[in-house]
Amino acid sequence: MFRLLAAPLEGYSERAFRRLWYEYGASLTMTEMARCDALARGNKSAWKRMDIDPEVPTAIQVLVGSEGQLLRTLARYRQDGRPFPHEWNINLGCPSPDVISLGLGCAMTKRVSKVESLIQTLRKETGNAPVSLKIRLGLNEYEKKHKTYLNIIKDTSADYYIVHARHGRQKSEEPADWDVFHECVGTGKTIIANGDIRTPSQLDQLLSMGVRGACLGRVAVQNPAIFAQMRRHVSPPEASSMGDGHASPSQDSPDAPTLRARYLSHVGRYYPDQDNKDGDKIKAYITNFN
Repeated sequence: MFRLLAAPLEGYSERAFRRLWYEYGASLTMTEMARCDALARGNKSAWKRMDIDPEVPTAIQVLVGSEGQLLRTLARYRQDGRPFPHEWNINLGCPSPDVISLGLGCAMTKRVSKVESLIQTLRKETGNAPVSLKIRLGLNEYEKKHKTYLNIIKDTSADYYIVHARHGRQKSEEPADWDVFHECVGTGKTIIANGDIRTPSQLDQLLSMGVRGACLGRVAVQNPAIFAQMRRHVSPPEASSMGDGHASPSQDSPDAPTLRARYLSHVGRYYPDQDNKDGDKIKAYITNFN
């Protein structure tokens, strides 16, 4: 089954957008990255990122460096009576200097044993829920050249690996290196491609490489219906299996007013009080559909 994932996007991956992406064909949505150190302290802003709709398949993405932080986070999770998400994702790709200075994000790519311990802890504490890793090609060009990303794929037991085909020092303007997907697939693990995936026709190349899915970022903010368009492009046997369990809108090329109306209907559902900070964010979101 070829999966289409909605990437975790700072400032965008809130519930209304996740619902919209799911309705237009995303197999799985992801929350904004949540820092376990902030979660363990009870930071309200961090916990707000963990809000999910159980009807929408969602992976919570966490930035975590120790089992202690993770266990404290999960303890608070249970204490608050929150529903566990469908999946968990550990961030090994954040390139922020502040995050890297703490030894987290893409600085964790080399810490194979530590990452495997986090995977096992998450599985044990969440009833064996699926756990994935979102990685870059190492911290810098040196780590990419020495293929540290292959070690984290080969020597850990995540259910699948979302591979952003840039290293941590690269900017989004620099092209992603899709050539790495061949060797990632060669590990025998399940690989989801990420980086510069913008059009349905690109899926042909990814399928030929053996990747098992695509993770879409900014393009899905500009055009949430890209998931429906990509689903339609995938070969018929896989396209039919991708539709199981979630809504399938009849229109896969909606106009801007349709997108605005659909999005705002979800805003009303999740954020009935728009006289708060969410209201300002929502006004910014709908400019994407002008």
